[in-house]
Amino acid sequence: MTIGRLRRRALAFGMLVAVATAVTAVPQPAAADGTRTVNGATTCAGGGLPYGFSVNLGSGWTYADSSYQSDSRTKVWTKVIPSSATSIALDSFCYYADPDFFPYGTWTGWTYSLTPGTSTVNSSWVCDRHPVYPGPFIRTCALAAISYG
Repeated sequence: MTIGRLRRRALAFGMLVAVATAVTAVPQPAAADGTRTVNGATTCAGGGLPYGFSVNLGSGWTYADSSYQSDSRTKVWTKVIPSSATSIALDSFCYYADPDFFPYGTWTGWTYSLTPGTSTVNSSWVCDRHPVYPGPFIRTCALAAISYG
């Protein structure tokens, strides 16, 4: 073997080692938090229809991704959330034809625990508006049922 050939082989081996070291030494990006879907079937306790679904996972209110009316009293909404979410609250406006139930009011609902994971969350909610003295109204949404599947 000639010295030139040995040098080329040594250089090629050295480059191979350098590339292998660089590939294993580069930090990998953190895995992104997975997601899951929440489906919420929502009715209004006093009759009317619910509108304007907002979800709070503990870091502020955000609108539901979509909603549709499933029957004369129920609307179903969906929201994609992080699989690490551990709590949920819902806000909705119940529309009643009675003008005494206007204006909009203030949310004073509750926050509920979620089991973290990737399975779909199926939930049922009952929302309402209540007059309070001196007014105007408070809005509530209570979780009636929840399942994971």
